[in-house]
Amino acid sequence: MRRGVRMWPVVLGVCAALLAPGPVSAMPTPPAPTAPTGGSAPAGPDCERLACVALTFDDGPSAATAELLDDLAAARAKATFFAVGDQVRWWPDRLRREAAEGHVIGNHSLTHPRLGASTPAQVRAELAGGEQAIAEVLGERPELVRPPYGSFSAEVRRFGHPLVLWDIDTRDWDHHDPAQVLARVEAGARPGSVILMHDTENQRETLAVVPELVRRLRGAGYTLVTVPELFAPATLVPGGAYRDRASAVRPVEHPQLWDTAPASKE
Repeated sequence: MRRGVRMWPVVLGVCAALLAPGPVSAMPTPPAPTAPTGGSAPAGPDCERLACVALTFDDGPSAATAELLDDLAAARAKATFFAVGDQVRWWPDRLRREAAEGHVIGNHSLTHPRLGASTPAQVRAELAGGEQAIAEVLGERPELVRPPYGSFSAEVRRFGHPLVLWDIDTRDWDHHDPAQVLARVEAGARPGSVILMHDTENQRETLAVVPELVRRLRGAGYTLVTVPELFAPATLVPGGAYRDRASAVRPVEHPQLWDTAPASKE
């Protein structure tokens, strides 16, 4: 991994120039989904009443995660991190800090393969390996899985954890442009959205825009929450695939929508 230099003035200047029209348009609060019963809701905002969105970060932890955590702490914002097992072994202190500061940790496999194209044995090894790496650091196993590239199969479902996808892909891994991150969220944000970003070393430029992203979302009336808070009081079904809050009513059946372009892993 290479180490980058944080470029706050440049990043914020670019964002201000390209996105001068103003904040994300406020959206009405959606009707509450019909949810299964039997689970207790996590303490937090009431997303049946509020317009909630969840920020999620994949492929870390990395050297860049520390600055992101600083920014989230300053903004008093919580996120959900889907960690890769190999990265956890390089950066266990980053993972511990994520958990200690109230962020939610999910399993993003051991080495970030395309699980939908993997054999049953490979799927089990990848998901069990990622889970174990997290458990060795935190002392508990993650409840949520995000399959790399959004690619999953019947065997991935049989691993027995809810699969969390997304409905807003910032494609930060592709363009590395903070202005595009803001524009993509502006175009797609709605109550119940799950926003995909990456906290890898090569995403420092786009990670630096997170404070502005949080400011704009809040200015438009959104409440930032973790994934479990977003879906509460629904009980997510083991093996079910969910892309946004509304999908707790009807879990996603097919991965094609999220299986069109690979995400990077540094």
